[in-house]
Amino acid sequence: TLSGFFGGLSSFVFAYQGQDIFCEIISEMREEKDAPKAIGMSYGLMTFVYSITTVLAYGMKGRDVQGFLPDAITGGGLTQFVGVLLFFHILTAYLCIGIPFLNVMHAKFSACGCFGAIHEGSVGARVAWFILSFITVATTYLLA
Repeated sequence: TLSGFFGGLSSFVFAYQGQDIFCEIISEMREEKDAPKAIGMSYGLMTFVYSITTVLAYGMKGRDVQGFLPDAITGGGLTQFVGVLLFFHILTAYLCIGIPFLNVMHAKFSACGCFGAIHEGSVGARVAWFILSFITVATTYLLA
């Protein structure tokens, strides 16, 4: 069906959406030569965590496991804990993907003097970065 096609397509896009950000992340690294090591370590850790999660889910629920694993969790406290972890996961993803955008915005606002006289690495620069990050995440949340 058409619905099934778009459901599968969106799952595929969601699974690989972070791949395009590697070039941006590498350009932000202090030591770009360490990028292959960082990417390899992150993929290794993700593969390990996802594999353990999958084995545990299928080991506990068998074929009845939900497609979205948090839906399979029963129990108020555990469900809330997983919800909080999922919230921080999504927040972190938004902020990581938004780093190039935030860099441009920070440079523009700093150049026009909107943040006053701030220097890279100063408390003022960090506060300005936090404000831009907060506004970006809040706007994204409201639009979603």
